[in-house]
This record gives sequence, C-alpha cells and structure tokens, in this order.
Amino acid sequence: VVSRRPARALQLLALSLRGLGAAPPPGAGGTVTTSFPEAVLVILEGYDGGVVGVCSGTLVGRGWVLTAAHCVVPAAGYSPTAAYVAFVDDMSEITAATLSTASWVVHPDYDANSGTGDAALLQLDDDAPVAPAALFTGTPSAAADDGRSFTIVGFGAEAHDDVSGEVVKREARVEQVDVDGTWLYTEDDQGEANGCMGDSGGPLFRWSDGGDEYALAGVMNWVTTCEGGTMGSLRVDTVAGWVIDYVDDATTVSDLGNAPVDAETDGMVVDGVPVEPNGVGCAAVPGAALGLGGLGLLATRRLQRPQR
Repeated sequence: VVSRRPARALQLLALSLRGLGAAPPPGAGGTVTTSFPEAVLVILEGYDGGVVGVCSGTLVGRGWVLTAAHCVVPAAGYSPTAAYVAFVDDMSEITAATLSTASWVVHPDYDANSGTGDAALLQLDDDAPVAPAALFTGTPSAAADDGRSFTIVGFGAEAHDDVSGEVVKREARVEQVDVDGTWLYTEDDQGEANGCMGDSGGPLFRWSDGGDEYALAGVMNWVTTCEGGTMGSLRVDTVAGWVIDYVDDATTVSDLGNAPVDAETDGMVVDGVPVEPNGVGCAAVPGAALGLGGLGLLATRRLQRPQR
C-alpha cells in the first residue's frame, strides 16, 4: 500500500522528474501526440524518494489505471515503494495538480518468468479528469485478425539503450502478426515503429473496421527490439474479469460494431454514461507500454525475450 503524500512532496517529485533529461527523442518510430488522454504516465518512486522507473498505463475506470505487474513488483536491483499517475502529454507538464498518488494490486496469477497475468491495477487517490477506456473482451484470432491495425501509445524511449531523453507521449500504428493464449503479437509493416522502455503497461488499442472506434485490447509488455521488432502485449480479454472485480465502472466491448457495455449492469454505455438498452448510437470508445528509468524495467530480461 502506498503512503499518501502531501502536495509539497508531489511538487518536489515533479521537479526531480524534470531533471531526468533534455531534448525529447523522436520515439521508436512513433509520433508525438496529444491524443488518447486515457493513456497515462506511471512514475515509480524508491526508498530514497527518487524516481526508479517510468511506465505507461491506461485509465480503465474513473479511479483505476491498468498497467504491467512488472512495473510495480520488486525485482533484482529494483524496489518501487510508491506510484504516481500523471495525466500529461509531456513530462514538463507535471505539477502537483497533474499527479495522483496510487496504491496497487497485482494480478494473482502473475508469473515473472512466463509473463502470465502480467497486469496490475493502480487505484488513484482521486477520480481522473478524463474518461476511461473500454476493455476489449472479444477473443482475438490469428485467422481473422492477423493484419488488423492497432495503435500503441506510451511514454517510452527511442531505443533500448537510450534513457536520456525527456518523457513524452507518442503513438504508432502496428499490425497483428499472431496471437496465442497469453500474447497478442504485433509489428510495424514498415519495420520502424515499436514499443520501448517506458512503454510497459501502456495500451494497445484495437480499432473497429470503420476506424472510428477503439478499445483496450492489450497491455504492452515486451519486445524483441525497440527498432521495428516484434512486440508481445498481454491480451486484455484474459484479465478483464479480474479488472471488473475491482473496477465498478469498467466498461467492456466484445464487438466494436456495438456500444460498450457496463461491466456491472450489462447496460449500454454511450460517451461514458450508462443508458437503457434501447438507447441510440455507438460511443467512440475512449482510450501506453515497456519500462524506462534507473533500470529500464524491461532491461535485458524482457528485451531479449524470444517471440514465443
């Protein structure tokens, strides 16, 4: 459980973050973006009060963020003791007003070796200032979905050995190349864009066939290389039931041709508001993915992980 920090402590943390780097790198093939407000920056603090790591995450309820378990679980040389969530597009925007302290709960099936259940929920002190993303609960298929377009959003580095730049939000389009019981595999067909350190825990958004709706289908987890390699994202449908157990206002969608469904009442939700089943219209499902910081979070163990 994370202790509650006064505003002054948050201001000092913001100042320490601003000293992490200078010029922002262009990202691993991604584009700097101010879209996807539900994609958030996750900051991990250590015993000495300093920043030990940076991840990304997705708001899935007014007071909850979904990220990767390996962002918050202690490992060799890495001991996060507190977490903060920043609703910003650029690290330079961090102030006490844009930071929220968070406690966390780790998926009970999390296995650091296999990556099974690599998900954690961050519970915010206060309700978020933006609308949450819906959870995609449909079952992905290699036969039906390989080649489908996804968007990744996160605060990651340009390359696996570059942790010197400022932290900014970036997005990139990738395509599904395979899927199994745990992972959804994606690549950039141009061989350029991918997730990188700092992106762990961030969203992989699945788009509707019409391209006007999206929902959270994956939690970015590991890559073979930041520069255009294969990325594995944890399938959200495999942890959605666990998320719903904690997040009362979570919404789900199994078919992006339909409006998302309130996970508690099974009623439709349009623009984040539950409506009667005879309501009209489809909501544009609001909607980043590998760790960056003192240790890089994914570092050698996850970045060198094979595709299978």
